[in-house]
Amino acid sequence: KYEYPEIWAGNISGCTLSTGKCMDVPFTDVGDQECVNWDCADTQVQCPPKGYETCPGWDGVSECECLDPPDVRGDDPKCDKRYYTGLCAAVPANDIGFSMSCLLEEETEGRHICYFTQPHSVSPLSMTCQVGNCLYEDSKPL
Repeated sequence: KYEYPEIWAGNISGCTLSTGKCMDVPFTDVGDQECVNWDCADTQVQCPPKGYETCPGWDGVSECECLDPPDVRGDDPKCDKRYYTGLCAAVPANDIGFSMSCLLEEETEGRHICYFTQPHSVSPLSMTCQVGNCLYEDSKPL
């Protein structure tokens, strides 16, 4: 019931698109590679997406009254019932900018490695994208 296919949904707006060197990712050579880069002014995200029910005691990030995991052995005395749910720990923050770089070099099956960061982030986070799960509507190459 609380396990859903989408972890977060929302709008990232006010974007400019360019191609060129990727954003700097500390301790890697990503900044030397070619990317498609998005620099966006605003982020509005919901986790879980609107319309998905959350488990009892949901704190908005990663905790319910009882999650399984982490109670994988099933011996937590306060857990009458265990819940599986998507976690919202690595979701973009709202009301601030958003930057993303996707490597132009394609991985297998049309996948691209992308990195995103926001102001005040410690380091960029990575994700693997392919047409249909990171590009909105139009699947034409950039």
